[in-house]
Amino acid sequence: MENTITSEAVSAMSTLPLKTGIVDLWTLSTDSLTLADEIRMRALLSDEELTVVDKCRRVGERRSRLLGRALLRTVLTRYTGISPTLLQFSRSEFGKPALADPELGVAFNLSHTDDKVVCAFSRECNLGVDIEHIRYRKELLNIMDGYMSIAEKCRITGEPWPKQQKVFFDHWVLKESFVKATGDGLTQPLDQVEFHKLSGSQFEFRPVIHGKRTRWRSWLWPIDELHRLSITIDRSMRRRVMFRGFYVLPCQLCNG
Repeated sequence: MENTITSEAVSAMSTLPLKTGIVDLWTLSTDSLTLADEIRMRALLSDEELTVVDKCRRVGERRSRLLGRALLRTVLTRYTGISPTLLQFSRSEFGKPALADPELGVAFNLSHTDDKVVCAFSRECNLGVDIEHIRYRKELLNIMDGYMSIAEKCRITGEPWPKQQKVFFDHWVLKESFVKATGDGLTQPLDQVEFHKLSGSQFEFRPVIHGKRTRWRSWLWPIDELHRLSITIDRSMRRRVMFRGFYVLPCQLCNG
């Protein structure tokens, strides 16, 4: 389907072709992660990645970071043919990760919550992905200043409670995926970025800065009652985009 996610469980981490015009989204849950899985996954990561993982104080964050890096390396192997442990990465000026060898031709982005991990991959464009777990806390609305435009604040506060929380995270996840796609960090004030829903589209949005269109396109999926997923891609990619969604279990990452 165009501009929607076709999801399926992955019974084996087999090789998949990644063609132009396609964005792949791989997701997994941390719920079924075992100690044996953790040991096998740690063997896939670099010393630098393990240091970052081990610095996490919360168990949920530590597990999701470990899963995220293991998922990223394992799936990139399917696209590049390079062993997970041999993959090399670089970072942009503002910290956006990429494959060190641009000739491999795979763009990617990674996001995680405490209970879910998602990786996005494409052959031909910059992209950013974000997943958020909706947290029903009144103080979340206090952080809108500096992050939400006036119109977005009105849209959020105009909703009844607790729908305000869901609408807040709809905007938040869109902005996070936008910032990650551009690779500019927070040099772009987020309260100057708005997302205009495209006519006739259930999921697609156009990021607008100071009332001017950008070259980016964004999608928002309420994947369940407690999670929001957004992806932003460079509009230089062809107009018709196919999203493929794959669900994998932690135990499958190291079993080939």
